Amino acid sequence: MSEKLQHNPESPIDTKPRYQMWESRVDQSTMEEVGVYDPDRNYHELAKGDSFSVIRDRENNHWTAKITHKDGKETILEEGKIIEDKE
Repeated sequence: MSEKLQHNPESPIDTKPRYQMWESRVDQSTMEEVGVYDPDRNYHELAKGDSFSVIRDRENNHWTAKITHKDGKETILEEGKIIEDKE
């Protein structure tokens, strides 16, 4: 999937690359990560012991959003190309 810059509805003047628009949710009482919203506002619940990450591979111009489960297995939620802004 080729990445497009998207408007972040929560920040009216900010346009961010898609890989920066994932939002982790943390249970404030336990400080444990409990889920993540993707850029399309779909919620992905995390089981106890799971973790979420977005990995940027600048050398290969690629990114991956994934859940790492407590047993070490990974679920890839989305992948894309990194488009660098030219200023």
